[in-house]
Amino acid sequence: MGTTNSRGHFPRSPFQRPPGFVDARLDRLVTAKGIAQLAAVIGRQFAYDVLLTVSQLDEATLQRELGRLVEAEIVYQEGPPQSTYVFKHALIQDAAYSPSYGARDKAIIGG
Repeated sequence: MGTTNSRGHFPRSPFQRPPGFVDARLDRLVTAKGIAQLAAVIGRQFAYDVLLTVSQLDEATLQRELGRLVEAEIVYQEGPPQSTYVFKHALIQDAAYSPSYGARDKAIIGG
C-alpha cells in the first residue's frame, strides 16, 4: 500500500490531469467542444468522414471547428484536412468524453 499525505489521501499520480484544466480549455471553444465530445465517443483516433456522418453538421462548419481544435492543440491532424485526427493525449480524450456520456452518445455507440 502507498503512503498518504497529511490529510490521509494518496498523492495524485503525475499522470493524472489537474482537475478542470482540460475542461476549461474545452469550455472556451464553445461549439468545438461539442465536436470534441462527439469525437471522444468515437475514439482517441477518429476519421473525418465518420465524424461528419454522426455530427450531422455541414462540411464547412465541421472543418472550421476541427481547425479550432487543432489550433488549440486538443487534437492533431494526420494527413489532409479530411482525413484522420487524434487527440493529443488520452487524458484530453477522457476529459472530452466524461461529461458527454449522455443519451445521444449512448445511441451512437449502441448502448
